[in-house]
Amino acid sequence: MQFKKPEVDLFMPKAVTSLTGFIRKIEQTYSSASGDLFYRGHPDLSYKLTPSIFRTESFRSAEKNIIYRAMSESPKEFDGDQYFFDKLVRAQHYGIPTRLLDLTINPLIALFFACEKNPTARSQVVVLEVPKGDAKFFLSDAVSCKANLAQLTDPEAQELFKGVIST
Repeated sequence: MQFKKPEVDLFMPKAVTSLTGFIRKIEQTYSSASGDLFYRGHPDLSYKLTPSIFRTESFRSAEKNIIYRAMSESPKEFDGDQYFFDKLVRAQHYGIPTRLLDLTINPLIALFFACEKNPTARSQVVVLEVPKGDAKFFLSDAVSCKANLAQLTDPEAQELFKGVIST
């Protein structure tokens, strides 16, 4: 999935300091967008848009074990999950590192997550624009394939991608 930077950006040198100002910026962004908009709020300007499992090498290399351990320690929590993507969503909900990155279509929800911990801090709402028709839904083959990559060990993933990724 490719993201396009919206013409109106919320990464402004001048901070938005009111709900009215925020809504005005969102309206500007929405009116100039040609694709679907997704939002993410976080309380720190230095935050990178990286799923938690990829933030440290030790998490990334142990991804399969982290998820399987959570499933084995609390099996009843994961019993109703039909797809592996469901298991990742549940693990993320409980604060377990996953390859998922929470986004929302509601800018006010993103604003809540940006401000909830410290309302006076300089936080950030990131706007991502996805070309129309490129967003994938949870039952799509693309989402299923990417979610199931979490079940591979490093050697298995390297074998799978051998020759696919050029250096």
